[in-house]
Amino acid sequence: MTARAHISDRTKLAALVCELIDIPHEHQLLMHEDQVLSLVDCHHEPVPKALGGSDRFSNLRIILRTTHKAITAKRDVPTIAKVKRLARVTAEASRRLLAKHQGEPAPEQKRSRWPTGRKLQSRGFR
Repeated sequence: MTARAHISDRTKLAALVCELIDIPHEHQLLMHEDQVLSLVDCHHEPVPKALGGSDRFSNLRIILRTTHKAITAKRDVPTIAKVKRLARVTAEASRRLLAKHQGEPAPEQKRSRWPTGRKLQSRGFR
């Protein structure tokens, strides 16, 4: 009995992608593994890579490249920016509270960009 040829992980992955995104068999015959794999990306979900997500298979989802670009631009980038902004604000507030608790003078705060006083101009009705 002859031993079977080894099937590479790349070939198995390409077959799985074809199954996942429903590429018809006729199209599969015309494509190379690299062409099939170029249609998809690994998306870090539920924890984005920028927020400490791992590259472990349990944190990766295989999705279409166009979908991945849209999700990253519309959901992930704003979420990551918000998390970083909130972390910065929280750290600053904690620093101020700690300084106050230790009796240090209050750090100088940034001036508001809004002028003080009347917010709306009078319309000058008689």
